[in-house]
Amino acid sequence: MMKNILVCICLLVANIAAAQTSDGMDKAIELLTKAGKAFASGHMSLDICYTYANEHQPDVLIDSLKGTIQLSGGNYRSELGNTLSVKNSRYSIIVFREDKLLYVSGAAPADSGAAVLPVQLITSAVKQAGVQECKVTARKDTTTIRFQFPENMAYRYMEIKLDNRSGRIQEIQYLMKSTMISQTESTDGIAFEPYALVKTYFRYRDNVPVAASVFDEQQFFTRNANTLVPAAAYSNYEVFIGTPSN
Repeated sequence: MMKNILVCICLLVANIAAAQTSDGMDKAIELLTKAGKAFASGHMSLDICYTYANEHQPDVLIDSLKGTIQLSGGNYRSELGNTLSVKNSRYSIIVFREDKLLYVSGAAPADSGAAVLPVQLITSAVKQAGVQECKVTARKDTTTIRFQFPENMAYRYMEIKLDNRSGRIQEIQYLMKSTMISQTESTDGIAFEPYALVKTYFRYRDNVPVAASVFDEQQFFTRNANTLVPAAAYSNYEVFIGTPSN
């Protein structure tokens, strides 16, 4: 269930209508641009956690997903649940552990690895936005951006909390239609309400170097002429080549 949440954020970008400019919106874009530059700096490690609950039972978690993100230069590595994604200058690689599938394609443009990060997707959403109202509230240590969406949207609101000193995103939460996450009506005996509360927490690991080896494709496969041979750890995986490799 939770593996669909990044897809849902992408759908948010696609479904929001024309933006309304306002002081709140202008400030929000300024803050998100600063947050984006923190990711774009290219050297970062962080833990990420998604939680899912019913709107009126926010403390009763229905599901959760934890993972890590590592950035170094143009390289990118993300582990979320059973899915591992790696991009270096030569390849884009996705490991689907549940399906025993190794997806390999030629390296995408330099900025595409960062494009899957929530901050870039949110910034795109704001710039295209069909936001009914935007409020920016500053406190001593944090600033909160709240986007309110029209009633006919799949999302009711999105809140983004940023650290005032670093400009980094600390938490994102949004209220969305449950059907965007799951087509079932219940799980583990818990009935889904019409709207779900999704939260994303970011915990940054400062002063933790990112080794170049975590982005090396040889941990997944080696190339033999025009054939990709899975590494020992993935010997029982099927290799799917998405585009011609470099």
